[in-house]
Amino acid sequence: NHYWETTQTKVLFVNLERSAKSIERRIGLVNCALGLDPERPLLTLNARGKSLRDVQEGVRRAVDKEGVGLLVLDSLSRAGSGDLKDDQPTNRVCDLLNDICPSWLAIGHTPRSDTTHVYGSVMYENAADLAVRCISERNGKEIGIKLEVTKANDTDIPPPMWLAYTFDDFGLHSIRHSSAKEFPNLASDRKRSRIDRIIEYLQLVSEASSIKDISENTGIDRGDVSTTVKANLDKLVKVGSGRSLVVGLRATNDSQY
Repeated sequence: NHYWETTQTKVLFVNLERSAKSIERRIGLVNCALGLDPERPLLTLNARGKSLRDVQEGVRRAVDKEGVGLLVLDSLSRAGSGDLKDDQPTNRVCDLLNDICPSWLAIGHTPRSDTTHVYGSVMYENAADLAVRCISERNGKEIGIKLEVTKANDTDIPPPMWLAYTFDDFGLHSIRHSSAKEFPNLASDRKRSRIDRIIEYLQLVSEASSIKDISENTGIDRGDVSTTVKANLDKLVKVGSGRSLVVGLRATNDSQY
């Protein structure tokens, strides 16, 4: 109950996007930011590169065995039921989530040209009881987060929530309540530059990422990501080559990520 009222239940985090080591590190950092024991566990299924369809039976067993009340899926793009823009595959994904766990939270990406809704069929949002849009803005070592409820079936739509994430050399350090005054670009929803969006993403994930991952998570075309990286090597650094190429934030005098 640090930031909003919650009812405690067993949570299963289904990670289809990141390495197990990265998720373990992030859980520890979030624990510390919340003032909890850094070793406090979170039930997690790590299956990077697989789809929800691939791991559904393992997820079912974990939900039943552990008495899971909330399933968190990262992300919808890994659902594995077909074209995300088609209605029937989308309905199958939502039906599967409803069948596996009483409550679920699915993380989705936005289209490149429109950040107001999740990428794919409108059926994703139709199936949701609550839809929350998350946008961010970087301000020095802080990233402002705006959480805006865009759909609510059973409750009134609350005003937007503002949070500030502070980072240090190890990654996420603290989280605090914020306001529109601190992050005016979020308040006006003004379009941010490509380099700002790339830097914000890399700072959020606290690790070097591939061009593909940067493109999928920022909504910037892969070619434009590559062009932007080449034009901003004073801020970004490239490691490796070919398919193993990853991009990270270049160290500065006072910070390194």
